[in-house]
Amino acid sequence: MSFSTIIHSRTFHCDFISDFIVRPESFLATDIKFFRKYILQATENIDILNGFRWVIIDNEHYRIAGIVGFIKDMILESNLNQSELDELKLFAYDDKGRATYAFIGEAISKSNYKYTEINIDSLLREYIKFIRPKWMSATIQSTLSTVYAIPDYADILKKSKPLIDSINLIDKDIYEANNKFDYELFQYFLNNELLENFSFCSNLENYNTIKNCDFSTLTTSNNNIVRLKRDKSNTHINANANSNILSDKSVTDIKQKKKNTKTLILPIISIILLLIILKVIFF
Repeated sequence: MSFSTIIHSRTFHCDFISDFIVRPESFLATDIKFFRKYILQATENIDILNGFRWVIIDNEHYRIAGIVGFIKDMILESNLNQSELDELKLFAYDDKGRATYAFIGEAISKSNYKYTEINIDSLLREYIKFIRPKWMSATIQSTLSTVYAIPDYADILKKSKPLIDSINLIDKDIYEANNKFDYELFQYFLNNELLENFSFCSNLENYNTIKNCDFSTLTTSNNNIVRLKRDKSNTHINANANSNILSDKSVTDIKQKKKNTKTLILPIISIILLLIILKVIFF
C-alpha cells in the first residue's frame, strides 16, 4: 500500500491557498473541492481548539486521514529527534507572530487498501519535508506529492472498537471527546470503516459547527451532547404542541361551521313560515 501527502497550511509570509499547499498529483479538481470542504470545517474555530482533531474523509476513490492542530502543540506531543524539533519550531509562528496551524494528512487509494497506522511523528516528518522549501518564500504554489510505499501491516493493526458508546443525534454518530479515545477511534475507523461517505472528526467544540458540519461521525464535549439532547427533546415537545394547536383549531373550526349553519337555517325557516301564513291569509 502507498500514501500521498496532503497538507493545508500557511507559511511564514503567505496565507492558505485554496487547492492545498501540498496535494497528491493524482487529485482531480473534484477531489480537491470535495476534500477542501471537509478540511475547512475541521479547521473552523481553531482558536478554541484544545489539543488536536483527528480526521478521516472518504470519497469514491480516496481516503484522507490526518491531524488538525497547532504546530507548537504537535511539537510537545511528538517523539522526534532534537534536530527535527528545532526545525519544526521555526514553523510554529508566522511573520505576524500568529501560531501556525495545519491539517497534515495522507491520501490513500481505495483500490489497494490495507491495514495501516498514521501517527503524529510520521505526519510531522512529512510536514518538515514539504514545508521547509516553501516556508520563507514570498509566494507559494501547490506542490504535487507522489506516492510512497509504507510497510504492510497485514491485519496486525485490526483492533476492536474502543469501549466508548455513541449516540445518534442530528443524523450523526456522536462520541464524548477524550484525548485517548479520540486517537483510538481514529485508528479504529482508519482500519475498519471504508465507506464512500464515511467521515470522522474528533474534538469539535463549537455548537453551530457541530450542527452544520458534514461529518457523519464526530466527538465533542459532554456539554454539547447534553445540549443536543435537550434541543431534540424541545423539538419534539414543540412539534407535539403545534400538533395539539392544529387539532384544537380544527375542532373549533368545525364547531364554528355548525354554528354558522344553524345561524343561516333559522332565518330561512322563518321566511318559509311567513310565506305560508301569508298564503293562508290572502288565498
